[in-house]
Amino acid sequence: MGNRIFAIPNDDQDRSSEAWDHLCAYVEAVAADGRDEFSPLQNLGAELFAQIHTLPETISKLKAVKKLWLYGSKLKRIPIAFRQPGGSHVIFRHSNGAMLSVPAHRPIKPVYIKKFVRLVEYGVSE
Repeated sequence: MGNRIFAIPNDDQDRSSEAWDHLCAYVEAVAADGRDEFSPLQNLGAELFAQIHTLPETISKLKAVKKLWLYGSKLKRIPIAFRQPGGSHVIFRHSNGAMLSVPAHRPIKPVYIKKFVRLVEYGVSE
């Protein structure tokens, strides 16, 4: 395989779809209830979750979330840029240039989820 780079299809998120409406409502419910887990696959079901390619900006409201279950998703975008340069960490970058490095191993510790939410919401990494 060598150093081959594969293109990721640029599937635009249909923000008028039933799947998007359910995801946005789920984010609001998780935030309002102060739940500590976010599992859109379990809430939306496989058929609707398969239609989700990006997360809404409102995920910044998930301040109490300690477990983020996105495994098996078709996500291609989150409201922030990220890369995994091949090491043990994923690097997130806000549009203002602030960066956050998060260990790629699972489970993700709550401290990193809190830092990620701060980066999305306020554009600060510490």
